Amino acid sequence: IAGATGSFSDSLKVWLLKLDKRGNIEWQKLYEGGGAAIKQAPDGGYIAVGSTCRGAFGGEWDLDIFVMKIDEEGNVEWAKAYGGDNGDFGEDVLVLNDGYLIAADSGTYNGVLLLKLDWEGNISWCKVYKCGDIDNLQPTKYGGFILAGASTDEFSDVWVFVLNISADGSPIWCKWYKID
Repeated sequence: IAGATGSFSDSLKVWLLKLDKRGNIEWQKLYEGGGAAIKQAPDGGYIAVGSTCRGAFGGEWDLDIFVMKIDEEGNVEWAKAYGGDNGDFGEDVLVLNDGYLIAADSGTYNGVLLLKLDWEGNISWCKVYKCGDIDNLQPTKYGGFILAGASTDEFSDVWVFVLNISADGSPIWCKWYKID
């Protein structure tokens, strides 16, 4: 179970809780950064994605994508921040056969940022899609991925997008649907 705590005047914290099959706490820990998603890694550990706060009110405030790999006991193996100067929010993660795929809302690039990471958190590739805010990332049976999210236009109309991409992040098609 993943959650976040903190405020804009303090740093964000990720709270992770591991339960056994009966719901009893095996361990719980608090880490720097805010959590949005967590998945189990092939080695039995976990990969968590969210955001981390730089600066807060005392300086130049900004959010970056935060990715953390922990072992099965909750010990940090590595933690990295990615992003630019205009608020980047880690939203979802997929575990792949050769690393991780991170989906983020990016104020820096004004769209969806997709990061393909190796097992150590190094960037293999990075793609930006100018389509709105990401809500969901799923693999397809064809080896690519589907991204879904929403955007609001200047008339406050809500539009949902579905973006189909290949395994290397190349767009295949994108469809927009207006919410009535």
